[in-house]
Amino acid sequence: MKNTNQPFLILWIFIFLLAACNNASHEKELDQKERETEILQKEPGLKDKQTVVDSINSNSPKKPNAQPINKIENKATETVKDRLSGKHSLTIQWISWEKPGEITFNSIGNNTYKVAGFQKANKADKCPECYLQINGIIKEITPKKLRFTGKIESSIYHIQGGKPCIKEGTFDFVSTKNRKYWRCRNMSGCDGVTTDYIDIYFD
Repeated sequence: MKNTNQPFLILWIFIFLLAACNNASHEKELDQKERETEILQKEPGLKDKQTVVDSINSNSPKKPNAQPINKIENKATETVKDRLSGKHSLTIQWISWEKPGEITFNSIGNNTYKVAGFQKANKADKCPECYLQINGIIKEITPKKLRFTGKIESSIYHIQGGKPCIKEGTFDFVSTKNRKYWRCRNMSGCDGVTTDYIDIYFD
């Protein structure tokens, strides 16, 4: 007796195999799409990560107190450089050591100062109407040595009959033997005989 179900069995097997192949292909396609999706997701992720890092770096605070420390250091340096700024006592021995005049140091940078000073006697003093006047620039070479460029003028009644003695040029003021003042090294009076002691005091 001939088996009439055989064609149906073969057809069913064929359909089953075809469906299995389609499923495998579909699964392979889905797997490929998943891989592509993962790759696409990774790339933006890396970009986002870099963006986050950049954002953190740009927004992260600087080292604590870095700027204030720099400012403090600069301020300290400026203080050292400008330590002579302000008023100092000024004398010439012909007028008085006990009643000093005053010289003002105004910093112009680089340990250099514009200076203007004056000492004047009263009629009751030993040198009535005498005066000492200084105008120019002083540079601090060392704590013990100042270099002055400018004009020093003095009038002493018993020297040259009170005629002003004018010294112009560059002169050093030096502190020696632990003295608390700088003395002008150009001590020659304009009469060629006398000696001038012109002193600028530390304070």
